[in-house]
Amino acid sequence: MSVVPNPSSRGQHVMLLYDINSNRDLAAINYINQGLAERQLCIYATVNAYDTSHLSKISSRIKNYEENIDKRNLFIVNLKPFYDSVLAGDLTPFEEFKVQLQQELKDRDVLIVADCADNLFRNKYFDQCELVEKWWQENYIEWRRLRQNHITIISL
Repeated sequence: MSVVPNPSSRGQHVMLLYDINSNRDLAAINYINQGLAERQLCIYATVNAYDTSHLSKISSRIKNYEENIDKRNLFIVNLKPFYDSVLAGDLTPFEEFKVQLQQELKDRDVLIVADCADNLFRNKYFDQCELVEKWWQENYIEWRRLRQNHITIISL
């Protein structure tokens, strides 16, 4: 049995790797539901954002999905362009995302559940996976140093 971080522990950055998509999806759903219950802004950043089958499966298990989208408590971010850019060593989409995220951090705690690194790892793009995780970790440290609201980053 693996040790999984407590979703209610704010202010963390962890990377979890899954062999089975359904296990990763379940973890994402659980983290998002916990974050929403704790009134955090939840960002589900996935390379599968435009896969209607995937999003339908996920959204049906997130509590009050439509309401949370409408009230801006839950954002869905398409990570496919990020994934494609990092394959070329370009982190520009991540930097643009960072600017948007910094504004949200001023207002409330944020939970990010992202699957870019896991997808890079699964597809054996290990250097790119490391590049993405290094970016998350460096920015996580910066946000903590600035003492903005708590941010929790879970790379699945």
